[in-house]
Amino acid sequence: MVGMGESLVENMSSESTQSSSSGGDGEGPSSNLKAIVPCYEPYKKLSLEELIASLSDDYKRGNSLILLCKIRVNHEEYLGPMLWNSHGTIFALLKDIMQIYYFLSTPHLTERMANQVCNGLALLQCVASHPETRTDFIRANLAEYLYPFITTTERERPYEYLRVTSLGVIGSLVKEDDIEAVAYLLEAEIIPKCMLCLEVGNLLTKTVAAFILERILTVGEIGLRYCCGTAERFFSLTRILAQRIDEMVDEPCPRLLKHIICIYIRLADDPRGCDSLEWYLPGRFTDAAFLRLIQDNPTIMALVHALVHNVSTGHRTRKIQPTWKPFDRSNKGKQVVEPPMLPWDQ
Repeated sequence: MVGMGESLVENMSSESTQSSSSGGDGEGPSSNLKAIVPCYEPYKKLSLEELIASLSDDYKRGNSLILLCKIRVNHEEYLGPMLWNSHGTIFALLKDIMQIYYFLSTPHLTERMANQVCNGLALLQCVASHPETRTDFIRANLAEYLYPFITTTERERPYEYLRVTSLGVIGSLVKEDDIEAVAYLLEAEIIPKCMLCLEVGNLLTKTVAAFILERILTVGEIGLRYCCGTAERFFSLTRILAQRIDEMVDEPCPRLLKHIICIYIRLADDPRGCDSLEWYLPGRFTDAAFLRLIQDNPTIMALVHALVHNVSTGHRTRKIQPTWKPFDRSNKGKQVVEPPMLPWDQ
């Protein structure tokens, strides 16, 4: 599942590219972002180096972005370093990003404007994911330019394009076991930002956000210590996760559900987290109706059984002796037992 975030955003980037080439809504005040000409046949004759060089030209950048996004998979071994080391390229991409900030707080953000920025973000993802340029990306603090897109609460398609593509760049930073990347993102408070995406984003956005959270928790111990360091952090995260589980009524999304379960499993590795999950794990994980919904997916069924087993028998600060099975506390028609004093309360 390491490449899940990148593969998910690949679909969105492709959709954005198609929307860009087909035009889009042109209403609203004009932007400094140059209009994308639907016909970009002449650009297909340019070499990779020429396409990258043309990114510095405001009038050529839109078409060059489209073509570079289409061919980036074929050049992923060296495209990231080429973009990073070419004169003025990163500045040009950041200029497009910054010019659209104003429109995040207006009703005038169009799909055409968002798509050009998304194409630029897709190229930044090449830089963030490449082992030779990932550290440079982090030390230049380029992720800071993406956070306004991630933290917007608007739900229309242009905002979703920007949100999920920005998350894809962040996901590229954590797809490898890079402790420096995790520490960098934790310092930037990426976990509350991903939690916001789990609340306001569409299904794809929620899935990529959950992937990022899972990777931050599983790469080393720093992410787990952060999430379980205070009761506020722990319960804020588990509350959002429980809400997403409760929304899965008819047909749960396997990818999103898998990431959420893996997050719970990792939280149970912390003694205080395990203590708390014995009382606050969503009751649906032991609900027969919910288990019937996922019975045809053996991978998710195995993860659910592993989660319940780990919470029931895992490492704790001390062994709680409940009146009855803690997981029964949310079943309808039963009296709710008040949980004992949890480790954060002591």
